[in-house]
Amino acid sequence: MKGVYIRTGGVRGHVETQKGLVPISHGDLVLTNMRVIFHGDKKSMDARWDRVLDVEFLADGVRFSVSNRSKPTLIAFSHPKNTEIVRIVVSRIIKQAQAS
Repeated sequence: MKGVYIRTGGVRGHVETQKGLVPISHGDLVLTNMRVIFHGDKKSMDARWDRVLDVEFLADGVRFSVSNRSKPTLIAFSHPKNTEIVRIVVSRIIKQAQAS
């Protein structure tokens, strides 16, 4: 056919990698005197407080290190003020556990 051209192999794709945090799941954080629970739409986690090795508070989230997991669990909040609320609740739970 006159005026029709086919071009093959002209453009190659390339992979771009980015380092950083990637959200895995959105959900609710529940703190009780017995355990910490994250119930997400794709992934969930829970741990008894006696298995929690470390709690690190960040500007917009909290990181839990649990004894039976190789990697810490990072929970990021949609609003930074939630970090302060969680800090207060966790400190009260830990104080009550130490007093018992």
